[in-house]
Amino acid sequence: ARKKISSLLELMEISHMKNALFGKLSSGQKTRVILAKTLLNDPEILLLDEPTASLDPDIADKVLSTLKNIHTEKNVTILYTSHNMAEIEELCERVIFLHKGSIIHRGTPHELTRIIPDYSLYITTTNNSEDIEAFKKKFSDYTIKEPTAGHLQIQTHEKELPELLQKVMKENLHLTNIDIKKPDLEDVFIKFSRETKVGESKSYNYRLKTLTRNQSLLRHPTCPVRSLPEGVTGRRLRVDEGSLQCHQQVRPRFFACRKL
Repeated sequence: ARKKISSLLELMEISHMKNALFGKLSSGQKTRVILAKTLLNDPEILLLDEPTASLDPDIADKVLSTLKNIHTEKNVTILYTSHNMAEIEELCERVIFLHKGSIIHRGTPHELTRIIPDYSLYITTTNNSEDIEAFKKKFSDYTIKEPTAGHLQIQTHEKELPELLQKVMKENLHLTNIDIKKPDLEDVFIKFSRETKVGESKSYNYRLKTLTRNQSLLRHPTCPVRSLPEGVTGRRLRVDEGSLQCHQQVRPRFFACRKL
């Protein structure tokens, strides 16, 4: 057991602090101690929640390499939670995106990245501004950005990329660099995150409708109607969700609050 402890301490590069109090360690050092302790009993399944979040890049890389070796050599199942999409792409065979406890997307990294068909072709040229403007006009069917002088970013689809490359190579441009960026899990994460936020925003749009006197008082907890127009009296609020009841008794007139 001591030999195994020593090997794990060396692996995590914390042998020199084996006699230190845990409470006096830095957050990165504590993470390494916890990881060493986790691996001590040769577990069949590992549940890891952002294990490299507080580690420097060198130690984080060693931890990832260790986890990959454990997975392949000892057949250990790893459930790995992280916001670092590069780590997920490197380590995981299957990926699940969660939102408020629900699965919104799942698949292999390759399957998920193919959801985004857009590729970017980056070219660097030494041509003058007139030549570059002429190039942009000729390729006006594409979305072209020029972040800095002589550096062009051309957006296209995966299937159109070979044809675009052939067209670019035929142009009168002196190219010093060509690079292709295909979608990665970071792009997928951003896409899902934005779509989710838009969906939530839409779900909180409401339709207001005047109700007749003496209808039951119901109020959605996130209803935007918190104050009443001047002169509005004598009616109550109703929401088209019977399970959401409000026990507050209000005399002034309210409006129906209905999710769109």
